[in-house]
Amino acid sequence: MASTATWKFWQHPVVVPLAESLRSQLVQDRSLSDQAVASLRMVNRRGRYADRAVTFFRVIDPEAVRRAGLELRHFADLDAHQPLQLHTGHIEHDGRIVLNRS
Repeated sequence: MASTATWKFWQHPVVVPLAESLRSQLVQDRSLSDQAVASLRMVNRRGRYADRAVTFFRVIDPEAVRRAGLELRHFADLDAHQPLQLHTGHIEHDGRIVLNRS
């Protein structure tokens, strides 16, 4: 029996479209085309980096995640699947994006 994820109004979706600022950063810094970035999605969670409040993100190809048979319900669901994490980093409180090395 296949499980289906039930979204509750008080929950936030796990996989979301890329923020426009992140899309632009990937095009500029990683030399990706607009078309390549259009199909990507991200998962994120709030946390702390160097004692500052930030939003950590992981950029994924949702089709590759589907092919891997992975159902994303939490940010941590990708912990054991680093090859599916195409780009990672965090967003500072002021909106500045910090990309980790690939």
